[in-house]
Amino acid sequence: MCYNYGAPPVLYILKLISAAVPLYGILDSTLGRIGTYLPRVVKGGHPSVRRRKITNYKYMITCRNEKLQYQTTFSNGKHSAYADTTEDKGGKSSGFRPHELLEAALASCLNMHLRMYADTHNISLDEVHTTVTLDRSLPNEVIFKYSIDLTGSLTKEQRQRLLQIAKTCPVHKTLSKVISIQEINQV
Repeated sequence: MCYNYGAPPVLYILKLISAAVPLYGILDSTLGRIGTYLPRVVKGGHPSVRRRKITNYKYMITCRNEKLQYQTTFSNGKHSAYADTTEDKGGKSSGFRPHELLEAALASCLNMHLRMYADTHNISLDEVHTTVTLDRSLPNEVIFKYSIDLTGSLTKEQRQRLLQIAKTCPVHKTLSKVISIQEINQV
């Protein structure tokens, strides 16, 4: 049993992404650890947030507004960060924009997935630099565009293998599927 703390739809997408990530550390570097067990969230939840009962969810991101106009804190119960909108939309640019969080989910997962693969296959990978941009210019399609720069004593075959392995990172696989958004609020 878990509770919905009223997170905006983009954080439900992040929750869906984190549910596809079986390793706890996959999204650590940018988003904080989203894949944490719910009891920590329930115990660490903010007392001012109204709880609504939900079933069958293992992972949860909670979100609450702050005093600045649109600033929002999101948390997994252990780590938290700010989201906000740009000044031209009434925000203060005091945190990540929601679409940046989607980009960060893919960029950080690609980065960690490649480093994990290199570590387990004794590949001399010194650094991974990933860049992700979200192209929303088409009316019915969103395209995640990414680039990967690898540094280290890599052979041509190792470099090609790592670029192929990038496509198997959990967030890449999740975003490559049909994604639906389902409202789970209960009155």
